[in-house]
Amino acid sequence: MMKGLRKQRWRIHPVAMVIIALFTAGLVFAGYSIIHGLLQSRSETHQEALADCRSAQQRFSTTYTTYRATMSSAQRLAETGESDVANPASVSDLAGTIAPMLEDTSADALSNRACYASMSDDDLNALAHDFGISDSTMVNRMITVQYQADQVKDGIETMRTTNARARLSSLTSRARLAYERSAGKADEGLRAALQAAFDAAQQLLDAADIADDAAYADAADAVRAATDAVVAVLPFDCHFHDCVALTFDDGPNKQFTPQLLDALADAGVPATFFVQGQFVSGSNVDLVGRMAAEGHDVGSISWRHTQLHTLDAGTLAKWFKDTDEVISAASGRPVTLFRPPDGAWSDTVRDQAQASGESIILWNVDSGDWRGADAGTITTTVVDGGGPPARSWPCTTATDLPSRRSRVLCRDCATRD
Repeated sequence: MMKGLRKQRWRIHPVAMVIIALFTAGLVFAGYSIIHGLLQSRSETHQEALADCRSAQQRFSTTYTTYRATMSSAQRLAETGESDVANPASVSDLAGTIAPMLEDTSADALSNRACYASMSDDDLNALAHDFGISDSTMVNRMITVQYQADQVKDGIETMRTTNARARLSSLTSRARLAYERSAGKADEGLRAALQAAFDAAQQLLDAADIADDAAYADAADAVRAATDAVVAVLPFDCHFHDCVALTFDDGPNKQFTPQLLDALADAGVPATFFVQGQFVSGSNVDLVGRMAAEGHDVGSISWRHTQLHTLDAGTLAKWFKDTDEVISAASGRPVTLFRPPDGAWSDTVRDQAQASGESIILWNVDSGDWRGADAGTITTTVVDGGGPPARSWPCTTATDLPSRRSRVLCRDCATRD
């Protein structure tokens, strides 16, 4: 080999270098594109999961708002009283349906959840699934609850209509009574208006089609106003006012009956006396006359205080006849009221009273004076209980009457038989 000969070198052709550079750049670009594509795909998947979650949350929130309102309304309906609904079973059915729903708080807990961008795709998808399941559950529940709630509402409406009709019917009956009892006592113009009002009400009640509540209410207002206008010009009538009847049994007694009559006169209170025929003699005849003269009614409690149902028919008839004769002679009025001693009566006693033209009058509160009750006890018994029967002989009855009058009137009741 020749000295000085240089060692041979490999040279890369410029074209090859360009090709290599392009190839390297292509590899780098391809890698970048792949990585970018993967990242882009993951971002799009996440955004889609986030959007789906938020969409599911929005649907859930809308349904949840309606669901809560529906359940709250249903809960109130489930508390409807039996007397306020035509079909009480519908109320218990509704209550049974919503009870487990109200106990389930999963929707309430889910309402506090939200979809965040920081959450993973899996978490977003799981939450969207939960929102969807809960939304579907609430919709199905509302369909069931709404149907049952409508049943209760229909029952309430039916009962309201029934009650409205019943009120109108009652007012119409009262109006007819006012019309009958006002003959010759009230202005005929008022009576004509009353008749027109209850005739119109009756037509509404008799109509084949059931009207709505408003129609019955309007008719009721018209009947009530027309009735009140007539009643206002009538003498005091217990058919149209709350009354307490003071009744006194087994007199007259020459010692206590005058005191009792004085107390009644001072208080301005009329009463009814059921007297024994055997006592209507001598000076007591004048006492019975005074009772009648001072505006009190005088009835019979038979000849003497005996269990009348133990008497034979002949004796019973004689006692009625004899008692009625002495009372009528003393009072100047026929006897029309009868109280059986101790409230004990039988069919025979009832038939005899009817044959004698007398109504049997019992009581609902016994003052207890015949047992020796003091004034305070009598007052409490009478005020708490209503209208008192009382014997006419105990002194406490006569002395306590004024205080009883003032206490009874505090209950907005008028006193007459």
